[in-house]
Amino acid sequence: MKLLRDRESFEVRGYSAQPLPWSVDELDSCRGMVAGTDYSNFIRIKQSTFPDDVVIEWAWPQHLPLGGYFWGYNYLAFGDYNGDRPGIIAPVKVKDLHDCFIQATYLLDTGGHGHNVLCDIFLTGRPNDMRSVVGELGVLLFPGEDDIAFLQHGKNLGVYRDQHGEWRAVNAGLNPMGVPYYVLVPQPARRIMGKLDLRSMMAFLIGCQVLDGHVWCNGVALGVEPHQGSGRVRIQSFSATLG
Repeated sequence: MKLLRDRESFEVRGYSAQPLPWSVDELDSCRGMVAGTDYSNFIRIKQSTFPDDVVIEWAWPQHLPLGGYFWGYNYLAFGDYNGDRPGIIAPVKVKDLHDCFIQATYLLDTGGHGHNVLCDIFLTGRPNDMRSVVGELGVLLFPGEDDIAFLQHGKNLGVYRDQHGEWRAVNAGLNPMGVPYYVLVPQPARRIMGKLDLRSMMAFLIGCQVLDGHVWCNGVALGVEPHQGSGRVRIQSFSATLG
């Protein structure tokens, strides 16, 4: 097993993994926190089977960070999810997507308290350019209690339906980058596994007139946002297509 610590990454065949302590990097209230003393944040990968058989582990304080509602995002990705892997796959305009999906199975080893499981996409005005981010799409495969509370303040956009059932689409306001954050959450809140058709979800948001089909999709991630406390999620399998 290979252990990835804060900000360390691993990449093979278009897939990557990275644990990001977002709060420590971005929130003034958390900048003095020390890894190994105030918190721990790891991803364990099995190189021979990656991106399958991945373990995400964390231990954060038993409360939300001051000024935020999650401590970090520890993720697997396909493509150029956050702008540091341009050229790993070809970006595609949303209106031109033929396929954009993920397929995943996972185990909540610690009962699923104090965190979520989130699929995430940054949409950009120019290909592979995070300076031109114009929106973010989050799909909650497992919504945590803090996600439910956070989304109560958002604007309902409608109901999206697929083979998993109904999803509530929400404009959750501006993300930390200052761009709109659109979230789909299953109704009722529960764990979702299997195939997610992200192209269809984005087409739904275009139909809601909140998303422009001319924006670029560069990559997609699946990971965990810890909200409070410690936990562990085992990603048994993960695959993605974007084209």
